Amino acid sequence: MKKTALVLALTSAILSGCGGSSDGSNNTDNDNNTPPEDVLPQPPEDTSPLPPEDNSPLPPEESPEDGSFNWNIESWKLTIPASKDDWYNSGGEGAAEIMPDRCNDSKDVLTNEKPIYDAAYDIAYFSVEDGRMHFRADMGYGSTTENSNYIRSEFRELYISSDSSNCSSSNEDTSWYLDDIRTKVSTHELNATLKIEQHPDMDQPKVVLGQIHGWKISQALVKLLWEGDDRPVRVILNNDYELDNESCGSCYNFSVELGTYATGEEWSYTIRADEDGIYLATFDANGKNAVDHFLPWGENYKDKNGKTVKLSEDWTDPEIAFYFKAGIYPQFKPEYSSEIFDVSFRSLNIDHY
Repeated sequence: MKKTALVLALTSAILSGCGGSSDGSNNTDNDNNTPPEDVLPQPPEDTSPLPPEDNSPLPPEESPEDGSFNWNIESWKLTIPASKDDWYNSGGEGAAEIMPDRCNDSKDVLTNEKPIYDAAYDIAYFSVEDGRMHFRADMGYGSTTENSNYIRSEFRELYISSDSSNCSSSNEDTSWYLDDIRTKVSTHELNATLKIEQHPDMDQPKVVLGQIHGWKISQALVKLLWEGDDRPVRVILNNDYELDNESCGSCYNFSVELGTYATGEEWSYTIRADEDGIYLATFDANGKNAVDHFLPWGENYKDKNGKTVKLSEDWTDPEIAFYFKAGIYPQFKPEYSSEIFDVSFRSLNIDHY
């Protein structure tokens, strides 16, 4: 009897030492002894800074399968360095323009597929290559537009203000008002991501890359200017204006500075206008390192030199219409033969809301 009890006690001890607990705490059925799901280590919380919510351009829509691009070619017409006489064999010595397909123009058509190529000088003033729009100019020749001494390969916005809106810039149909009752919008924004591909070999290769112009006003409201690898992007603003392209003896311009970007470096800018004022920003292509300014209408502001300046509230006159421009508008005369300006845009978006 004692022998039997001893055997039972030993058997019980052996079974207890081999596991098999009813609550599963020593269960080895989980592969590789993985802890239960509710005690798995959690990944660390992402605390990296977000890009500016309102000012970053949309990410590029790179869809080679369907040929889409991160811009709307139908929103623009293009001005090129060639004259109308040279490009179309008629029209005068002023710079030629290329219209998008929706304008039903009888001349050349602005498309993503066909470069605007000048065989006489072996240069494409505009082309789309590898998902980027290139704007080019040979700084040794070219025709200018009215009220300018400089050549350009530059877009001019063709705003659609009504169902019957045409492409003529001879009236306000292709321009917008700050508070536009035709389209019920009051905020107007231009976002671009770009890089300087090539520039003339000179100390200060100035080029305007984005603008706001008033219709039939020679004083530009906003000109965003790149001036070289080691100089900040500068925005030139005119405090006031005169109508009908008249000169303005009482007006003055001033500048504010933004970020600094070298040749070959991709970066972005935002230009925004509304009834409160003008917002300007540059930042890295990923949306970080923003440098920005907001200039309210009619209020004192410090320019890049610390001088007190003011954007006149005259700019908010409900009778004044505006439009965006983008591309290249070099700020020196075409006297540098075979020196090429080439700027490419990965995205270029207009938003009116």
